[in-house]
This record gives sequence, C-alpha cells and structure tokens, in this order.
Amino acid sequence: MKKKISLFIFSILVGLTAFSQQVVYSQEFEDEKEPMALKNEIHFNLLTSVLGLPEINYERFLESNFSVGLSVMAALDGPEKQELRSAFIPFGRLYFGYGNCEGFYIEGNAAVVSEKYRDYYYSSSSYSSSYGIQQSVTTTNSSTNFGLGVAVGYKFLTKNNWVGDIFAGAGRIFGDTSIDAYPRVGISIGKRF
Repeated sequence: MKKKISLFIFSILVGLTAFSQQVVYSQEFEDEKEPMALKNEIHFNLLTSVLGLPEINYERFLESNFSVGLSVMAALDGPEKQELRSAFIPFGRLYFGYGNCEGFYIEGNAAVVSEKYRDYYYSSSSYSSSYGIQQSVTTTNSSTNFGLGVAVGYKFLTKNNWVGDIFAGAGRIFGDTSIDAYPRVGISIGKRF
C-alpha cells in the first residue's frame, strides 16, 4: 500500500513539474509579440521616387506565407515628361521563405492606370499650297485603363521589424493607351506593425 501511495504522489509531482514548466514557458514569451501578431506593413519605394513616380505600399498578412496589399503611385513631373500619371495596384504575394512573410515571393497584381499623353498630327485643312507648309495640331488626351501584371522579389526583415524589399516585374495595360505596360519595380524600405 505504501508503494502505491508513493508511486501516486511521485506521479502527481512529476505531472505538476511538467505542468509548471509549460506555464513558465508560456509566461516567458507572453510579453514578447508573436511574429504573426504584427499583421500590417507600410513601405516607401525609393527607386520609383528617384525616377519621378513615388510609390507607397500597404500590405496585410493573412497567413504566414500569404499577404494582400495596395500600391499607390503618382507622377511628379508633367505629362510631357511622364505619361503615366497615377496607378492604383492591388496585389497578392505568396512567400517561400522560412519566416513569417519574408524571403523570396511571387506577386500577382491588377492595376487601374491613369495616363495623359499628347497627340501630334498635321492638319490637311491648314495646308498652304503657296508655301508648301502644313501646320501641326497638338491634342492632349487622358485615359484610365485596367492592367494585369506579375513580379518577383525578396523581403528582408530585421529584429526591430524594419523591412527592406527588392522586387521587379511589369504589367500589361489593356485598352486604348499610348503606353503598353506599367512598371512594378522597386527598392523599398518600411516598417511592420
């Protein structure tokens, strides 16, 4: 009988010890933020900003390897230098890294692109037979079109949740447009929160 009671008490002590270690372990990491507790990210594209087309990206993490986001870019220069005026690009990214939404990824995106361009043509009604000169007429056209694109990239994440992102790709614009593609390239820096 003493052996049974001793074995029972020993079993309870071993169980309590194991349970207390689990409790201590969970309390140990309770104060730290879990990696997937930070589900938002905002970053600024430095490369397109230098090229006169600043871009801001917002990204929301749905899983440890999948995110959705929105990119907004607008031209700083006039339409004579930059025909692409603005773009709203929703995207989805699938990550192949070992961390939470970091490392190598592929991106699929769609875009609503606004452009303004000039058309030059010669007016036949202004042709002067005595001088043999035609006058050119300039018209400025605006259009908003839809596009689809892809990109690949790599995301770096620091311990302080700062993010560096390098990506390259392009998208095809559909409809009556003077530009056939929109850029999806960048070197960006941002913060995960």
